[in-house]
Amino acid sequence: MNVPLSTPHQWDAEYREGVWEHMASEDQRYRSVSALILRTVLPGHQIDLLDVGCGPGNLVPYLSPIERYTGLDISAAAVGRAPRGPGIEYTVARLEDYEPERQFSTILFNEVLYYCQFEEMIPRYAKFLKPEGHMVTSLYDGMGQSPGLVEAISNCLDEHLLLLERTIITDDWRSWSLALYALAD
Repeated sequence: MNVPLSTPHQWDAEYREGVWEHMASEDQRYRSVSALILRTVLPGHQIDLLDVGCGPGNLVPYLSPIERYTGLDISAAAVGRAPRGPGIEYTVARLEDYEPERQFSTILFNEVLYYCQFEEMIPRYAKFLKPEGHMVTSLYDGMGQSPGLVEAISNCLDEHLLLLERTIITDDWRSWSLALYALAD
């Protein structure tokens, strides 16, 4: 049911050609995603976020306060354009190959679970969460999306994690399913 896996070379070419530029203007979605992420902050703590499929770091300006941000993307071209600053780091790697050196308070899958074997990646990345950690997802569910794909991904997430909140946001012609999960006991 997954989209065929692509290569770093394909993603680099698409970023260089501007194929993904439209995502920089998705203000409503980024505000909604960041609001879910900020809800995960425990009193007296700050966010230590892993952003899987970070692209050119479009979400970074929407996150505050953030102690540590780790962006992970397959495309060196995208990461090369991402914002830099204190506490911000990036790794260029396939999400299937990534091995973190620490656990995270929050992991975000932002428009990326369709491009991997999500049935394997969701439980794998759940192990990268701190004990009271959260996972946030943003899944495009509009025109052009494979029928049933978002539902299959959501069902897989529901099998491995505890759903805390799910919301649908739309603009003139697009729709996204956003969700906040905690580790299941």
